[in-house]
Amino acid sequence: MDQTAWRLSYYAFSLVACCACTSPTPAPASRESQQEESSTATADKKEMAPAREVTIAEEAISRVGIRLEQVVEQAAEAGIEIPAEVHVEPDRQAHIASVVPGQIAHVNASVGDHVKAGQALAVIRSVALGEARAQASRAVANMEVAKANFRRQEELHREGIGAERQYLEAQAELRRAEAEQSAADRALEVYGRGGRGSEVTIKSPIDGRVVERHATVGEVIAPSDTLFTVMDTSSVWIVGRVYPRDAKDMREGAPASISTSEL
Repeated sequence: MDQTAWRLSYYAFSLVACCACTSPTPAPASRESQQEESSTATADKKEMAPAREVTIAEEAISRVGIRLEQVVEQAAEAGIEIPAEVHVEPDRQAHIASVVPGQIAHVNASVGDHVKAGQALAVIRSVALGEARAQASRAVANMEVAKANFRRQEELHREGIGAERQYLEAQAELRRAEAEQSAADRALEVYGRGGRGSEVTIKSPIDGRVVERHATVGEVIAPSDTLFTVMDTSSVWIVGRVYPRDAKDMREGAPASISTSEL
């Protein structure tokens, strides 16, 4: 092969190699085609995205007790939880006992009964009360005698007939009788004037409900024995036990809510 033929063969081989290694470049897509592809991709995303709205039937809302309220902006209130107890006001409870020793004759109230102030709860027979009433009766009688004697001696003294000594003795006897009657009256005021003879009636001092009864017919009792407890629960106190670490957060007049597992 001569030199001219060899060069022609080389050029032809180079041209074939260049055509084999070079691929055609695709033409750029149009704007309409790009918008159509973008819309299709967005629609596919919407179909794949989870739903953000939940629809509940009215019957289901009513059955499970769902309540709808308007959302409002307000300050958040912090609070603390403390243990608490229900207490009856001291002036709304009464621990009732007998002021004299004796024996229970009748019981007129039981636990749970609602009573009024002055209502009879029980009747007590008491030897001490019988003696006190007898003493009061004697004091009244002595008083009448002393008054009559003093009036007679006073009249004689005024007319100048009676002796001065007898007049002074009658005056002193009258004062002594007055003192004895006053003491007997005070004793009856303490024991109570209700009842007769050796009996005394135990009465409720307040309106309320009988929550405790320790009185049984025939039982011998002493003044230290509580027979009934009456409470007026129309108004009660809630007493909370605040821990020292929470004392700084307490404010007088701050609102509070109560919850209990017993109701």
